[in-house]
Amino acid sequence: VGGGGGAGHKLLLIALAIAALLLAALTLAQAATPAPANRYIALNAGRDHTCTLHITGRIHCWGSGPAELLQVPKGRYAAISAGDWHNCAIR
Repeated sequence: VGGGGGAGHKLLLIALAIAALLLAALTLAQAATPAPANRYIALNAGRDHTCTLHITGRIHCWGSGPAELLQVPKGRYAAISAGDWHNCAIR
């Protein structure tokens, strides 16, 4: 009762490799706007998005996450934190 796999095992490995490449290409294609060029005092990354805290206290978020994660309420903030599906900030 040998292992080894055979042709079916090799086809599965090839299919998984192709799927991984397609997923990587899709992820790169979905990347939204690039990070703004400016002066920041904090940077936090979530699952598919990133947020920065500007020296003025403004927060800017970008990426391919849900719109709710990228829209920041107006105001000045002192700290930020980003997670897979959430952002948190201290005013």
